[in-house]
Amino acid sequence: MAFGQIKEQGSSFKRYVGVAPVQVLAINPSKEEYEKLTGLKFRRENGYVEDVTTETGETFKRLYFDIVVKVSAHDKASEEVKKYLENVDCTTTLQYFIDMRTDYNKDKTKVQVIDEFGRTAWVPVEQAKNHQVPMYTNGAARITSNYRVMYVGERRLEEFINAYFNIDSPEEYKNGTWYMKEDVEQGMKEAKALMQQKGWSNFSLDSLSPEEEGKILSAYPHIVAYKNCFSRIDHLKEMFEGDFSEITDAVPSAMGQRVKVMLGVREYNGDFFQDVFNRAVLRGFSTKYDKFQKELDAAMEAGAYANSFFEAKDVHEFKGSAPQPTDFSQTDENPFDTPTDSPVADSAPDWADVG
Repeated sequence: MAFGQIKEQGSSFKRYVGVAPVQVLAINPSKEEYEKLTGLKFRRENGYVEDVTTETGETFKRLYFDIVVKVSAHDKASEEVKKYLENVDCTTTLQYFIDMRTDYNKDKTKVQVIDEFGRTAWVPVEQAKNHQVPMYTNGAARITSNYRVMYVGERRLEEFINAYFNIDSPEEYKNGTWYMKEDVEQGMKEAKALMQQKGWSNFSLDSLSPEEEGKILSAYPHIVAYKNCFSRIDHLKEMFEGDFSEITDAVPSAMGQRVKVMLGVREYNGDFFQDVFNRAVLRGFSTKYDKFQKELDAAMEAGAYANSFFEAKDVHEFKGSAPQPTDFSQTDENPFDTPTDSPVADSAPDWADVG
């Protein structure tokens, strides 16, 4: 090996709590890459896709995403922030999972869907079959009809991707109401016209040569604004086969990006381990942490993170003992690789066009 001894994370490591900007170093790295980046033992010897069987006998595939991140100030951050974060030596792993099961509500009357902009909604099953946009008491759901059904756990990863890559929003807020941006709306119309002209069933320029794409964008200039707001995984099925390139190929071009996460510690066998909250992320320059506190309160009320301690405040070194968390359950769970939520769901039905 070209690096030092691999050791388990424990009392010899500094640990941190609070909100901090992080840079993504790798997504689903190899064993060698993971151990080199973190100095920790690799725990995915069976790969990032595994077969799961529940206590009721249900079987499905589970896809893990291990995102290695390092606390790091953005290049455009103030000198004060940069100096402060220089002393925060923290590389950790943000973990997500996706089950190959449709994300239903509890009584299976609705499914969670995602449109091309990464916006999600719960849609009655019969409406989802026909890609109808549901109506609420305050108006139509804020999604387009170009949506697909989501898998269990997918929404958290989609939110991370949207924040980390700093995807443009298709909407703007005016006078208490959300409106589609004019250039994006025009781009949607141009995309539909192009699809009709080409006979395409879906809008995508990925398979075109640079020359062909250039001609199209010259003829349909607003498509750029529409395309720049895309924020959805389109090749989930390939990922369940072990091909993560749709996401991993984008990492090198985004090395300057930052996303804010909430760090914490987890108690296990009398020791404290670095933990990171995976139910909320913020864009790199966000300064309001209300979302972290709201999601943390909801998670702990549901019994998650029973042995963890987080703070929705600026990051600082953890010293001493954390406040004793409420012990919602007696467990000997391993502090690593443990999904924290898994709603009731089934395998994708025939009508669900999952990417």
